[in-house]
Amino acid sequence: MAKGYPDYTLAIPPPIQSNMAQFVEDFIGGSNNNGSIGAYGWSVDDIGNGMSVSSTGSFWPNLGVRMLGTGGFIGDGGQLGLNPPGCFGELGKHNGWDSYFVFLPGFPSDMRLRIGFGLNPALAAVPDDGFWLRYDTSVGYVDTGFKFCSRRHGGAESALDSGVGVGLGWVTLRMRSVETGTILVSLNKGKEKSIGPAGCDLTATLTDLSLGPVLILVTDAYTIKFLWVDFFAFQGVYLNR
Repeated sequence: MAKGYPDYTLAIPPPIQSNMAQFVEDFIGGSNNNGSIGAYGWSVDDIGNGMSVSSTGSFWPNLGVRMLGTGGFIGDGGQLGLNPPGCFGELGKHNGWDSYFVFLPGFPSDMRLRIGFGLNPALAAVPDDGFWLRYDTSVGYVDTGFKFCSRRHGGAESALDSGVGVGLGWVTLRMRSVETGTILVSLNKGKEKSIGPAGCDLTATLTDLSLGPVLILVTDAYTIKFLWVDFFAFQGVYLNR
């Protein structure tokens, strides 16, 4: 069962409507091979010496969990995502969508973590385009808690303090849009913050490029870092069909 329901507004299962699309991944099925991870065939793209994927099985209350592990050298890691890149379209230019990520950072220090929607052609720790949750302790960032971020066309990464520290518990990230050009983000059912034009909590022009879900983990020390991924859901409405 998806985390947080029925408190959240994204309905599972949805009524059958031609103008709606829904994507729910609990990472129960599939293998750990690229193109076959989970029910929808996720893949890992390596950064540095790469990242491993393993299944930790299904145990209540977190059914279906994949563990991502970096290599043991600074800069090793990878990106878990779907192919083709940008498969969810131009999210920054549309409203009527909602999404959830449920994950657990392991030993949250000396790591570069970004989870959200991005386009990352250079396979770097920071995608060129998108909006995401960040926890990056490397030089130049030195985050002490989670931050909500946006980046457009390889420009500066804008960041807003979420007000939530990084601990040892499961994290639920919600990202949605009810107004074109503005993203609403929250952690663990907390107060939503906005990313978008003047008047938002974080002023930023959202990317106009097609994005897909990305979970990026890179180690910033000579040690292996881990990320447990439990759940992802996406719902879009007002589709033209």
